[in-house]
Amino acid sequence: MIYFRWIFRLLPAWFLMCSQAVQARSFQVNYHHEPDPGDLFAFEMSILQPDAKLDLAPAHAMGRKFLAYVSLVEVSKNATYLDKLKAAGIPLREANPAWDSKCMDVLAPGWAEFMIREIVRPAIEKGFDGFFLDTGDSLSLLAKAAPDKAKAQTAAVVALIKQLRTTFPGKEIVLNRGFALLPELRGSVDGVMIESVFQTFKGKEEYAPVGAEDHQALLQKIAEIKTSGLPVYVVDYVARGQSALAQSVAEQIRKLGAEPFITTKELQGTLLAPITRVARRILVIYGSVLAESEVAEKFAADSFTAERLQMPLEWLGYEVEYVNVGKLSPPAALDDRYAGIIFDVETKLPFGGEAWYVDWILEQKARGLKVLFTGQYPFQQDVQRIRLLQGLKVWGSYAQVPHPEKVELRKVNRDVMNYEATLVPHPAEIEDSRAPEGAQVDVSVACTDEAANKLLFDAIYTCEWGGALLDPYATFQASAEDQASLFDPFKFLQRIFPGGQFPAPDPTTRDGQRIFYSHIDGDGFCGVTGHAGDEICGAIIRDRILKKYPFPITVSLVEASMRGWEIGQDKQDVPHYEAVAKACLALPNVLAASHSFSHPYVWIDHDVEFIPLYENRGLELKPEANYDVERPVMEREVKGSIDYIQGLCPPGKKVELMLWSGNCRPSVEALKLCRELGVENMNGGNTVMSKRHPFLSNVSPRVMPWDGELQIHAANQNEFVYTKNWTGPYYGGFAQVLETFEETEQPRRLKPVNIYYHFYSAVTLGSLRALEKIHDWALSQPLHSLTALEYAKIARDSYGTRIYQTGPAAWTLVNQGHQRTFRLPATAGTPDLAACRGVVGYRVVGEVLYVHTKGDPVSQLVMAQKPTPRLHLESSQGEIQWQELTARKAKFAVQERRPKHTLVLAGSAPEKTWRVTIGGSKASEAKADANGRIALELSGDATVLVEEK
Repeated sequence: MIYFRWIFRLLPAWFLMCSQAVQARSFQVNYHHEPDPGDLFAFEMSILQPDAKLDLAPAHAMGRKFLAYVSLVEVSKNATYLDKLKAAGIPLREANPAWDSKCMDVLAPGWAEFMIREIVRPAIEKGFDGFFLDTGDSLSLLAKAAPDKAKAQTAAVVALIKQLRTTFPGKEIVLNRGFALLPELRGSVDGVMIESVFQTFKGKEEYAPVGAEDHQALLQKIAEIKTSGLPVYVVDYVARGQSALAQSVAEQIRKLGAEPFITTKELQGTLLAPITRVARRILVIYGSVLAESEVAEKFAADSFTAERLQMPLEWLGYEVEYVNVGKLSPPAALDDRYAGIIFDVETKLPFGGEAWYVDWILEQKARGLKVLFTGQYPFQQDVQRIRLLQGLKVWGSYAQVPHPEKVELRKVNRDVMNYEATLVPHPAEIEDSRAPEGAQVDVSVACTDEAANKLLFDAIYTCEWGGALLDPYATFQASAEDQASLFDPFKFLQRIFPGGQFPAPDPTTRDGQRIFYSHIDGDGFCGVTGHAGDEICGAIIRDRILKKYPFPITVSLVEASMRGWEIGQDKQDVPHYEAVAKACLALPNVLAASHSFSHPYVWIDHDVEFIPLYENRGLELKPEANYDVERPVMEREVKGSIDYIQGLCPPGKKVELMLWSGNCRPSVEALKLCRELGVENMNGGNTVMSKRHPFLSNVSPRVMPWDGELQIHAANQNEFVYTKNWTGPYYGGFAQVLETFEETEQPRRLKPVNIYYHFYSAVTLGSLRALEKIHDWALSQPLHSLTALEYAKIARDSYGTRIYQTGPAAWTLVNQGHQRTFRLPATAGTPDLAACRGVVGYRVVGEVLYVHTKGDPVSQLVMAQKPTPRLHLESSQGEIQWQELTARKAKFAVQERRPKHTLVLAGSAPEKTWRVTIGGSKASEAKADANGRIALELSGDATVLVEEK
């Protein structure tokens, strides 16, 4: 922690000619034991605990600096080195009750040696770039107790700091206050930190302005230190939720010529100003305590939120986490990564914990988080339900009406409601409750109870703290397969969790074009076709699809089938199976994946919804397989199958993707195995939006969290679903996927194009021709082709992307470099490319602005209304590796298998002529059109140089 010290001595004039010049940088102070990795990239300098759990190398590669916290004089009672300190015989002297700490005897023999050996040197070995030296002002406590030793104690601390400079040359040293020490440290420190210049805290929860006398004294100190040439860093403290105050304080600090950091008193990573963390996480509370419920365990994937809200939230720029109340409670306090909380339909809170949940909800509301209730207000106890509703300013009698009469729709907001079906009143149980004053009510239902009392039920509304989406006015069961949404989820959720106010990661698009990828599940690889003699499906797909279409295509295999262990297979055919598989995997456009060992239909032992749907848990295997499919072993299904398929791959090609089989609901153990093996995973989700299934609920979210692990959904469903579980029609069935591609493009681009099928699509000519039709369509479109592996990495990276707001229209974007596209409304302005870093271009498509980054871990996006035009990328169908991009020159390499593809640069002066060199060919000329665009027609891989003529 940083300590308050109130020593105000004037610096002698001779100190004003200070040491080496170091520019002030954006910085944070974070003493959390496990800092958010994104924060390490967001700030140019971070002050951290030396024993924190972190990896400095990635951020170091981006030029970030890290200073280790070192307490010069005081030692906390919880210090990890306290026992070693005592063993070294260094006494503890005067106490500081404000921080429950004691002062070390800095005159004790071995004190300086101990500090370097046990605290400083380990930090350097861990990779820290220097030290933040705290508690130097605590010398005043020692001096008060022993005035005759004060001079010697000051000299000892000064000597230690100078020793750090000589022992660790090149390492930075920032001193926390220590005004009395500064005259003796000329040339030995690189900066000074001062805390609580404008705002501070008093007591446990109280934040307040700094007193006038102390404030003025600190202003003088800042001026003096600035004159000396040293940078000044200022930490001030403001309560969460006071963003306007925090930004105002940061601006005042900057006007002093100092670098600000505004946070809360805990110093645990809360970012209030000038850099703020964009809150993209939404915590979903679902499930029930099994002992208190009559239903089986519910999975997050089956929740209303997952099926109806998660995809629109992802499109708005948010990511969800799930907490099953039957297993654990949510964190007592949600940090500033979180935008809000959703209580899922049918959630039943622990009966004995309802009072805690009421307090928790009201506390999160007070901290500024939004709360959305779906289905019901999830409280069984009237006293707790009423206490919650009163705390939320929901008003009414709260009477439960089990059999309402004369039910009528009093209000329907048609801008949001009647989205996919028309709303009708329901004589279902309701509650006499009305939305808070000032709420936007979308559905209000009037009725009378059995005593003829007139009641009103506000079923769907948004308000200052969030809102409610209550049964039965959100969903209409359109058929056994489809649910129609009565409300527009984008418009409704936008009012609670606003989109368009920050750059939303967009995994549908790369370099201005819609992403395309293709993958094949291994089912049917060894099956014999009905139209090509004895040839197996694997060979037909190899010749008619893999060799024909210049796309990257991921091929997966089922190990047990390849080994001939399925009942009905002839062992003599195995060499042919493996020869065909090797030929497929040897193709340069083919990527290798596993589709498991035994093709489990149900991966989770207690997935009771799906187990009864299958006769067996996996393929029927011969005894020689020595495997019980009813008890699938995750290690064998994942690692074992990957090892086998790796043996079929040519040198240099690796199996890096696991494609889930059956119901595609992997166990947490299986997901963990993939992560530990460094293998991505995919499949699951149920995106089949078409004319036959026209409802938005048929578009799945891109990922599904499972108890800390992450499943990547396929962007589209396969032909088994489109052909009515492979009952036909085979040609017209899967051809409907083209409707899905269209429906998920307009009015919003919700998904990339994903051709996903099984090898058994080669069984009939109809299904094979459907595949060819779909691939021909893809070949005719301006799509950006990627591997399934890269798409999976993009989806994961999108989930983990951190976004920091650095100005009114400026953000720092932090991720692993796979998620490269960010989306804003076209009305947000235009990227100021001269001010941006890592941004290579942008494209406006309708009402959407797609911003392209080049894949650095850190990108800085600055928007402006009319920035000076500058050469940039508008769109590319191929993958680009940038070498140089300036206002006058673009140099890059493009990787693409299609013989013809287009790349468009923009930002030129209209009709200006540029010199273009492609590969080793002679330079030619290209003329920009009237809009300043330069269209380049390329063939396959290409190296390109475009420069001003």
